[in-house]
Amino acid sequence: MLKAPFPYFGGKSKVASVVWKLLGQPKHYLEPFFGSGAVLLGRPDYHQGMVETVNDNGNWQDDLGSCGIFFDPPYSEIANRRKNIYTHDSESVAHDVREWSRDRAQKPSYRIVIAGYYDEHKELLSEGWGVYKWSTGGGYANVGNGQGRKNAEKEALFYSPHCLPLVKEQGELF
Repeated sequence: MLKAPFPYFGGKSKVASVVWKLLGQPKHYLEPFFGSGAVLLGRPDYHQGMVETVNDNGNWQDDLGSCGIFFDPPYSEIANRRKNIYTHDSESVAHDVREWSRDRAQKPSYRIVIAGYYDEHKELLSEGWGVYKWSTGGGYANVGNGQGRKNAEKEALFYSPHCLPLVKEQGELF
């Protein structure tokens, strides 16, 4: 396991291990919204023959076989966030990601995790998805005492029905 080479607003280093517990060790890992790479770099037990695809421009195949997919799209308009904070900003891509994932969530070979605010994707819970709520301690949560601190408590990882179950390990409290 490696650490992200630089801090990144919205980075997921704090929950990278949770993502990998949900995905297991898929033969193919896909991360379209790479950021600092904290989740990929936090992968435990990489073995030769595993494929990792990092691609921010969406030109990847739809039939990936057995794979784990981690999406961390820009927050949508529901997040009430400041606009134009990303190089290629979109307040609708989170919805597009959710719809793409919803259409594929029933495929046993797909394990999908979507990062975002709870209110953005909570409708997936009625379709058999699970949720892991967490609180960020970095990024915009540390700026002032306004919206960033409030938003720190809204973070969630939504995981598709074929992800591995989260099992409490001794000493963990989730």
